[in-house]
Amino acid sequence: MACGKPIVRVLATDWGRVVVDFDNGRTASALHPHCAHPMSARALHDLLFHKDGSFAAYSRGELTTPAFRGAWRALLGGAPHCTDEEFDRAFSDVFTANPAVVSRWKALRARGVRIVAASNVEEIRHRRLTAMGVHGLCNAHCLSYQVGAAKPEEAFFTHVVQIAGCAPEEIVFVDDVPAFGEAAGRIGIRYVPYDLRIDRPEELDARLSAFDFVPWKEGVRGED
Repeated sequence: MACGKPIVRVLATDWGRVVVDFDNGRTASALHPHCAHPMSARALHDLLFHKDGSFAAYSRGELTTPAFRGAWRALLGGAPHCTDEEFDRAFSDVFTANPAVVSRWKALRARGVRIVAASNVEEIRHRRLTAMGVHGLCNAHCLSYQVGAAKPEEAFFTHVVQIAGCAPEEIVFVDDVPAFGEAAGRIGIRYVPYDLRIDRPEELDARLSAFDFVPWKEGVRGED
C-alpha cells in the first residue's frame, strides 16, 4: 500500500447530481400542455415520477422505450398530439453539465484510472447524456436499464465489480445518495459522498485525497 493510503484502480461514478444536475420538473412542465386531465404541472410531476411505477420499471429495463411512452401517454390521457420526438425531448431535456467534476474525471482517466459509470438511468435519457459527452467520459458502464438492476440493490453493485475488473476494495464509488453508498459498502466498495447541489468541488478533492489512485491493469487484483 503506497503512502499508507488504500490503493484505488477504479472510480465508479453516479451521473445525476455528480457529473450532471437534473430537474424532473422540466419534464412535467413540458408534458403538461399534452395532459388531458385538470391538474397542475406539480401534480403531474408527482403522478409521473412518484405515484405511478412506470418510471421505476423503465429505469430497471422492465419496459421498452415504446412501452414506456405508451404508459405515460395513458397517464396523460392519451396525449394524441405528442409525437415520439416531442416526448423524448420532454423526458430527456433535464440535464446541466457539472464542468468541475467532468474535468476531474478526465484527469483521473488520463492517469490510467478506470472510470465506470454506475447510474440509475433510462434509455431515452442515456441517449441525451451520450450526446452531451457524458457516456464517453467513462471507460465502462453499469447502467440500470441495461443490467436489469438498480441502486441500491446488491445485484447492481455486483455488476459494478464485474465491470470494474478489480477487487471491490479497489473501487471508490462517488454518489449523492448515502443509502446507495451504504449498499455499495456492504460488498466492500469504498464510498465517497458528493452532491453538486451542496458540496464544493474542493470538498470532493479532499475526500478523494484519502486514496492512492493508480492505473488500472487488466487482470491485476490486490495491492501492488
